[in-house]
Amino acid sequence: SPYDGQEVTTADCIEPCGGGFRFLGRGDRITKIAGKRVGLAEVESALAALHCVTAAAAVVLPNDILAAALVLTPEGQSQLAEQGAFRLGREMRQLLSTSLDSAALPKRWRFVAELPHHPLGKSNIAALRALFAEETAL
Repeated sequence: SPYDGQEVTTADCIEPCGGGFRFLGRGDRITKIAGKRVGLAEVESALAALHCVTAAAAVVLPNDILAAALVLTPEGQSQLAEQGAFRLGREMRQLLSTSLDSAALPKRWRFVAELPHHPLGKSNIAALRALFAEETAL
C-alpha cells in the first residue's frame, strides 16, 4: 500500500490480528445496504421528524436488514391500535420514501414505550437488536 507506515484516519474500526487486521465495522454509523451507503443517524432524524414519533433508533440486523424502533406520540399510539404494526410501518415507509433512498427505508419495526439506553444515555445497540431477535431467528 502507498500508505504503509503512514498514519491514516478513517471511520473504520479494526483490530490487529496476526500480521494483518480484522475489520470490526464502522465507527460513524454509516453502513452499506443493498450496495448503497446508509447513514443510520439520517434515518433516525427522518423517523423522528414524523408527526407521530417522539423518538427513533435505527439498527442493522443480520443479512443487512434495516430495522427501526420507535416511541410513538399519543396520536401515533392511536394509529397503531387502529391500523396494526404492519400497516403503520408501511405507511411510515411511504412517508419516508419522499426523503430517503429505498435502501434507507426500514423493513422491520418495533413500537416501544421507550428506547433501550445505557446508564449514561447512549443507545444500547445490543438491546435494540434484541427487540428483533425473534424475527431474525426464524
